[in-house]
Amino acid sequence: MHTFRIIALLVALAATAGTVSAEALPDLVARIEPAVVLIRTFDCAGCPLRTGSGFFINPDGELVTSRHVLNNACRASAETADGSKYWVSRATGVNPAFDLIKLKVERPVGTTPHLEIAAELPRKGETVAVLGNPCCYRFVVSQGIVAGFQDLSVGRTIQVTAPIGPGSSGSPVVNMDGKVVGVINLYNDSGQHLNFALPASLIFSLSLDTPVSLEQLSQPQFYYQVIEPLLGY
Repeated sequence: MHTFRIIALLVALAATAGTVSAEALPDLVARIEPAVVLIRTFDCAGCPLRTGSGFFINPDGELVTSRHVLNNACRASAETADGSKYWVSRATGVNPAFDLIKLKVERPVGTTPHLEIAAELPRKGETVAVLGNPCCYRFVVSQGIVAGFQDLSVGRTIQVTAPIGPGSSGSPVVNMDGKVVGVINLYNDSGQHLNFALPASLIFSLSLDTPVSLEQLSQPQFYYQVIEPLLGY
């Protein structure tokens, strides 16, 4: 009888824990979604190039995305989940050694919702969520775990099991506290769960002495080459 009561108590606790976890993700998504953007890029003739994802990192309208999303772009826009649209005015931080870029949008009215950047790597096995725009489906959330850490041609990466797709590049990988631990930039389509993010701490090293226009990003010192067979977008 005592054994039965102990087992019953453990089952009840497990059910309660599952309920808390199930409720936490919707609350987390509701909190971070206003800071996430859908990025559309255009060539110098105004023709669409590609879409990607990104997220604001401060209240002044600076956002981060994958560098390759802006390759060959002369113009780019950032759209939020509520339908607001902002034009990117310039790049304020870039490093061609890794696939990240910091952009400034034409200042919206008031302050922009933004996400906090984690200074440390997540733990292997930690639960994470990705919010982005795969295959032009707007503001899609997926959940998974940190599967491991891989040294690839782009450097040290975080492997995650959360599903992504073309257009997910630049999506924030957030922990269950809502802090950004990584930025999606690569996936390998030769297998499942081969999705990779750059450590979010690299964002702290993005800087330019003088902001540059999107057209200037095509100059060799700023250009980032997408690497195959790891597909960037």
